[in-house]
Amino acid sequence: MRFYDDEGWERKDPPEDFLIQTVGDRLWSRAQHEEGKDYDTASYENYLRGHRIILEDQFNIDIDKDLVGKKVIESGGGCYPAMYSCKGLSKAVNVEPLFYRFPEEVKKRVEVEAGIECLSIPFEDFETEEKFDEAWFFNVLMHVKDPYEQLDIAKKIAKTVRVFEPVNTNINVEHPHCFTVEWFELQFPDTEVKRYVGGRKEGFHTVDCAYFTWNSTE
Repeated sequence: MRFYDDEGWERKDPPEDFLIQTVGDRLWSRAQHEEGKDYDTASYENYLRGHRIILEDQFNIDIDKDLVGKKVIESGGGCYPAMYSCKGLSKAVNVEPLFYRFPEEVKKRVEVEAGIECLSIPFEDFETEEKFDEAWFFNVLMHVKDPYEQLDIAKKIAKTVRVFEPVNTNINVEHPHCFTVEWFELQFPDTEVKRYVGGRKEGFHTVDCAYFTWNSTE
Protein backbone atom coordinates (compact mmCIF):
# COMPACT_ATOMS: atom_id res chain seq x y z
CA MET A 1 0.00 0.00 0.00
CA ARG A 2 1.32 3.47 -0.90
CA PHE A 3 0.63 6.80 0.83
CA TYR A 4 0.89 10.41 -0.31
CA ASP A 5 0.92 13.80 1.40
CA ASP A 6 -1.29 16.77 0.51
CA GLU A 7 1.13 17.85 -2.22
CA GLY A 8 1.08 14.46 -3.92
CA TRP A 9 4.53 13.31 -2.74
CA GLU A 10 4.86 9.70 -1.68
CA ARG A 11 5.44 9.09 2.02
CA LYS A 12 7.59 6.31 3.43
CA ASP A 13 5.32 5.79 6.43
CA PRO A 14 1.54 6.21 6.68
CA PRO A 15 0.11 8.83 9.06
CA GLU A 16 -1.33 7.32 12.24
CA ASP A 17 -4.88 8.24 11.21
CA PHE A 18 -4.45 7.40 7.53
CA LEU A 19 -7.45 5.13 7.29
CA ILE A 20 -10.28 7.61 7.63
CA GLN A 21 -10.13 11.34 8.27
CA THR A 22 -12.20 14.29 7.19
CA VAL A 23 -10.76 15.94 4.08
CA GLY A 24 -10.42 19.71 3.95
CA ASP A 25 -11.86 21.78 1.11
CA ARG A 26 -8.48 22.30 -0.57
CA LEU A 27 -7.53 18.63 -0.72
CA TRP A 28 -11.07 17.59 -1.64
CA SER A 29 -11.14 20.09 -4.52
CA ARG A 30 -7.90 18.60 -5.85
CA ALA A 31 -9.33 15.10 -5.52
CA GLN A 32 -12.43 16.16 -7.45
CA HIS A 33 -10.29 17.72 -10.15
CA GLU A 34 -8.38 14.47 -10.63
CA GLU A 35 -11.57 12.40 -10.55
CA GLY A 36 -13.06 14.66 -13.19
CA LYS A 37 -10.32 13.64 -15.59
CA ASP A 38 -11.53 10.04 -15.38
CA TYR A 39 -15.08 11.10 -16.20
CA ASP A 40 -13.82 12.97 -19.27
CA THR A 41 -12.88 9.62 -20.81
CA ALA A 42 -15.64 7.55 -19.20
CA SER A 43 -17.19 4.75 -21.22
CA TYR A 44 -20.99 4.71 -21.20
CA GLU A 45 -21.04 0.94 -21.76
CA ASN A 46 -18.47 0.22 -19.04
CA TYR A 47 -20.41 2.25 -16.48
CA LEU A 48 -23.63 0.38 -17.19
CA ARG A 49 -21.91 -3.01 -17.18
CA GLY A 50 -20.17 -2.32 -13.86
CA HIS A 51 -23.36 -1.16 -12.21
CA ARG A 52 -25.28 -4.19 -13.44
CA ILE A 53 -22.63 -6.47 -11.92
CA ILE A 54 -22.96 -4.70 -8.58
CA LEU A 55 -26.75 -4.67 -8.53
CA GLU A 56 -27.52 -8.03 -10.11
CA ASP A 57 -24.56 -10.22 -9.16
CA GLN A 58 -23.61 -8.88 -5.74
CA PHE A 59 -26.98 -7.68 -4.42
CA ASN A 60 -29.19 -10.10 -6.35
CA ILE A 61 -31.48 -7.31 -7.54
CA ASP A 62 -33.69 -7.76 -10.59
CA ILE A 63 -33.28 -4.25 -12.00
CA ASP A 64 -36.43 -4.64 -14.12
CA LYS A 65 -38.75 -5.60 -11.23
CA ASP A 66 -37.38 -5.31 -7.69
CA LEU A 67 -37.14 -1.52 -7.50
CA VAL A 68 -40.45 -0.57 -9.08
CA GLY A 69 -42.09 2.18 -7.04
CA LYS A 70 -39.00 2.72 -4.87
CA LYS A 71 -37.35 6.03 -4.01
CA VAL A 72 -33.56 5.77 -4.31
CA ILE A 73 -30.78 8.27 -3.63
CA GLU A 74 -27.20 7.67 -4.78
CA SER A 75 -24.04 9.38 -3.60
CA GLY A 76 -21.49 10.25 -6.27
CA GLY A 77 -23.16 8.30 -9.05
CA GLY A 78 -21.01 10.00 -11.66
CA CYS A 79 -22.16 10.64 -15.19
CA TYR A 80 -24.20 7.41 -15.31
CA PRO A 81 -25.43 6.47 -11.83
CA ALA A 82 -26.37 2.88 -11.06
CA MET A 83 -30.04 3.84 -10.90
CA TYR A 84 -29.85 4.74 -14.60
CA SER A 85 -30.22 1.02 -15.39
CA CYS A 86 -33.17 0.46 -13.05
CA LYS A 87 -36.81 0.31 -14.14
CA GLY A 88 -39.84 1.86 -12.48
CA LEU A 89 -38.29 3.98 -9.72
CA SER A 90 -40.78 6.46 -8.31
CA LYS A 91 -37.95 8.85 -7.50
CA ALA A 92 -34.24 8.81 -8.31
CA VAL A 93 -31.71 11.34 -6.98
CA ASN A 94 -28.03 11.42 -7.92
CA VAL A 95 -25.97 13.64 -5.60
CA GLU A 96 -22.86 14.15 -7.73
CA PRO A 97 -20.62 17.20 -7.17
CA LEU A 98 -19.14 16.94 -10.67
CA PHE A 99 -22.40 16.59 -12.58
CA TYR A 100 -22.34 20.24 -13.68
CA ARG A 101 -19.25 19.62 -15.83
CA PHE A 102 -20.57 16.62 -17.77
CA PRO A 103 -21.44 16.98 -21.48
CA GLU A 104 -24.93 18.19 -22.33
CA GLU A 105 -25.81 14.93 -24.08
CA VAL A 106 -25.04 13.06 -20.85
CA LYS A 107 -27.19 15.42 -18.81
CA LYS A 108 -30.03 14.97 -21.28
CA ARG A 109 -29.84 11.17 -21.11
CA VAL A 110 -29.74 11.08 -17.33
CA GLU A 111 -32.01 13.95 -16.30
CA VAL A 112 -34.50 14.22 -19.15
CA GLU A 113 -34.72 10.73 -20.65
CA ALA A 114 -34.13 8.70 -17.46
CA GLY A 115 -35.85 11.19 -15.14
CA ILE A 116 -33.06 11.24 -12.56
CA GLU A 117 -32.76 14.38 -10.43
CA CYS A 118 -29.07 15.35 -10.30
CA LEU A 119 -27.62 17.68 -7.66
CA SER A 120 -24.13 19.11 -8.12
CA ILE A 121 -23.33 19.25 -4.40
CA PRO A 122 -21.40 17.09 -1.92
CA PHE A 123 -23.60 14.50 -0.23
CA GLU A 124 -22.55 16.04 3.10
CA ASP A 125 -24.50 19.17 2.09
CA PHE A 126 -27.68 17.31 1.16
CA GLU A 127 -30.62 18.23 3.38
CA THR A 128 -34.12 16.79 3.27
CA GLU A 129 -37.04 15.76 5.44
CA GLU A 130 -38.02 13.20 2.81
CA LYS A 131 -37.49 9.49 3.42
CA PHE A 132 -36.02 7.21 0.76
CA ASP A 133 -36.38 3.47 0.39
CA GLU A 134 -32.69 3.03 -0.41
CA ALA A 135 -29.38 4.94 -0.39
CA TRP A 136 -26.46 3.67 -2.49
CA PHE A 137 -22.69 4.08 -2.20
CA PHE A 138 -20.88 2.40 -5.07
CA ASN A 139 -17.19 3.21 -5.64
CA VAL A 140 -17.55 6.66 -4.13
CA LEU A 141 -16.39 6.86 -0.51
CA MET A 142 -12.68 7.00 -1.43
CA HIS A 143 -13.38 10.41 -3.00
CA VAL A 144 -15.59 12.18 -0.45
CA LYS A 145 -14.96 14.78 2.23
CA ASP A 146 -16.31 12.85 5.19
CA PRO A 147 -17.31 9.17 4.86
CA TYR A 148 -18.66 9.10 8.42
CA GLU A 149 -21.07 11.95 7.76
CA GLN A 150 -22.21 10.57 4.43
CA LEU A 151 -23.10 7.21 5.94
CA ASP A 152 -24.79 8.85 8.93
CA ILE A 153 -26.97 10.93 6.61
CA ALA A 154 -27.91 7.80 4.65
CA LYS A 155 -28.94 5.97 7.82
CA LYS A 156 -31.22 8.86 8.76
CA ILE A 157 -32.99 9.27 5.42
CA ALA A 158 -33.13 5.71 4.03
CA LYS A 159 -34.66 2.43 5.12
CA THR A 160 -31.91 0.48 3.34
CA VAL A 161 -28.29 1.39 2.66
CA ARG A 162 -26.25 -0.53 0.08
CA VAL A 163 -22.48 -0.19 -0.08
CA PHE A 164 -19.97 -1.56 -2.57
CA GLU A 165 -16.52 -0.03 -2.04
CA PRO A 166 -12.89 -0.96 -2.81
CA VAL A 167 -10.71 -1.84 0.20
CA ASN A 168 -6.98 -1.80 0.97
CA THR A 169 -6.28 0.67 -1.82
CA ASN A 170 -3.56 3.30 -2.23
CA ILE A 171 -4.08 6.74 -0.76
CA ASN A 172 -3.26 9.51 -3.22
CA VAL A 173 -4.51 12.88 -4.43
CA GLU A 174 -7.52 11.38 -6.20
CA HIS A 175 -8.32 8.89 -3.43
CA PRO A 176 -7.79 10.51 0.01
CA HIS A 177 -9.35 7.60 1.92
CA CYS A 178 -8.50 3.94 2.37
CA PHE A 179 -11.03 1.44 3.73
CA THR A 180 -10.92 -2.07 5.10
CA VAL A 181 -13.62 -4.67 5.58
CA GLU A 182 -13.08 -4.27 9.33
CA TRP A 183 -13.78 -0.52 9.17
CA PHE A 184 -17.16 -1.13 7.58
CA GLU A 185 -17.91 -3.79 10.19
CA LEU A 186 -17.32 -1.18 12.91
CA GLN A 187 -19.71 1.28 11.24
CA PHE A 188 -22.39 -1.39 10.74
CA PRO A 189 -21.87 -3.84 13.64
CA ASP A 190 -25.10 -5.77 13.11
CA THR A 191 -24.58 -6.24 9.37
CA GLU A 192 -22.66 -8.94 7.53
CA VAL A 193 -19.95 -7.27 5.44
CA LYS A 194 -18.90 -9.45 2.52
CA ARG A 195 -15.73 -9.35 0.42
CA TYR A 196 -15.67 -9.34 -3.36
CA VAL A 197 -12.34 -10.79 -4.52
CA GLY A 198 -10.87 -8.53 -7.17
CA GLY A 199 -10.09 -9.86 -10.63
CA ARG A 200 -12.88 -12.45 -10.73
CA LYS A 201 -14.75 -10.72 -13.55
CA GLU A 202 -13.09 -9.40 -16.67
CA GLY A 203 -13.32 -5.63 -17.01
CA PHE A 204 -14.52 -5.18 -13.42
CA HIS A 205 -12.69 -4.43 -10.17
CA THR A 206 -9.17 -5.83 -9.93
CA VAL A 207 -8.99 -4.95 -6.22
CA ASP A 208 -10.98 -6.47 -3.37
CA CYS A 209 -14.19 -4.70 -2.37
CA ALA A 210 -16.46 -4.68 0.68
CA TYR A 211 -20.18 -4.89 0.07
CA PHE A 212 -23.26 -5.20 2.24
CA THR A 213 -26.88 -4.20 2.78
CA TRP A 214 -27.93 -2.43 5.96
CA ASN A 215 -31.60 -2.24 6.93
CA SER A 216 -33.04 0.19 9.45
CA THR A 217 -34.90 -1.29 12.40
CA GLU A 218 -37.04 1.83 12.84
